[in-house]
Amino acid sequence: MLLVLAGMQSAQALNAGDIAFTAFNGDAENFAFVSWVDIASGTTISFTDNEWLSASNTLSTTEGTLIWTALNSISVGTVVSITTDSKGQKQASSGSVSTDTKFDLNVTAESLYAFQGSAAAPSFLTGLTTYLAPTPPATLTPGVNLLALPTSTDFSEYTGARSGKSLVELRSAVNNSTNWTGNIGGDGATVHPLATVFAPVPEAGSAAMLLSGLSLLGFMVKRRKTLA
Repeated sequence: MLLVLAGMQSAQALNAGDIAFTAFNGDAENFAFVSWVDIASGTTISFTDNEWLSASNTLSTTEGTLIWTALNSISVGTVVSITTDSKGQKQASSGSVSTDTKFDLNVTAESLYAFQGSAAAPSFLTGLTTYLAPTPPATLTPGVNLLALPTSTDFSEYTGARSGKSLVELRSAVNNSTNWTGNIGGDGATVHPLATVFAPVPEAGSAAMLLSGLSLLGFMVKRRKTLA
């Protein structure tokens, strides 16, 4: 099943920074991500704990890949949690997942990348590291669309604001490790990701355009009534 999905084209092509990680737990084998854009049903995203080999600009092949598929449309600010059940099976709070046997999050030193396309030619969306990794993929920048957590983080989660800020501000906050709370060497086996959605406030320009559009609509309705 995984091989079939890996060869399919995503229903929607995403760009670097369109999603971001909001939680990582190597003890409980779970993580979560937020979508900063509306995602169409049928869209797939691959998550891999393979390392990025900067010398050859390729992903290693010693670890595994998990593929998430949106079964319904996903709205901006939605948080999707990927967790592991009591039988060791991966499950998603929204959508479906398929994984190979080598996908295994490490509590000592780990990288987790989200991408679309094939593993041989990935289009990276975001990334997370828990150690001083080599040079990241060229399209990922620390603090922008790549999160660097303290070395050997067992589990950590974004604990900053999820509302009251613009989309740009929230995106920046999530990729800043000072807004995360975690533990090194602890036991997070029972810790599950927060599912609280993000609710960005409209950008000033967007709000102005909305008000302008409503005013124009009101004027047209009033004029139509006058002419009638």
